[in-house]
Amino acid sequence: MLRYGVVLSDAFVDAMCNRPQSIFDPNSDTNRPYLLKEIKRHSENVRFFRDREEFEHIDEHRFTRDYLFNSQSNLFSDQSCFCLSFSDTVRIIHECGGSAFLAHPLLYASHFANYLEELADSDLDGFECFYGTFTSTQIEFLSGICRKHRLYQSGGSDFHGLDMRPNNILGQAGGKPIPQALIEPWLPLVRSNFL
Repeated sequence: MLRYGVVLSDAFVDAMCNRPQSIFDPNSDTNRPYLLKEIKRHSENVRFFRDREEFEHIDEHRFTRDYLFNSQSNLFSDQSCFCLSFSDTVRIIHECGGSAFLAHPLLYASHFANYLEELADSDLDGFECFYGTFTSTQIEFLSGICRKHRLYQSGGSDFHGLDMRPNNILGQAGGKPIPQALIEPWLPLVRSNFL
């Protein structure tokens, strides 16, 4: 970030250099808001956003997906050292008897869709094709990749518990029922793990 001229306070830079885990701990839900707040404290950083409106009103989720985790962005922060690789993650899920699905793959960042074909050729088991904000075009795009690569499809309500998203109903994506036929091919995998 600094090499592109992002303005940050000396205290923040010191923490980034000497105690990065205090800012970029992947198990913490405070790191991204902290970084976004620091970036927004300096009006000079507006040039790294699409426009002033976005700079002033962007939420942490959009900031994370479009900037912080987007390697094409000047605000990119490589946090891979804090996480397992994609292949290791899938391998561990399989070793534990699970199936590895990529959740809401079109939400990560606009550039991420370019990697879906590559991921489909990995050991991944499926994609979450039905998600509350996906359009019918997006659902068909993801379903097409799954059919082409013989991957399972899933759907998700993004429920996360009554305290977090009480209006998201299990079994529905964006208020529409997730088709039972979608999950029937892989339900035996789930049942076998509970027997």
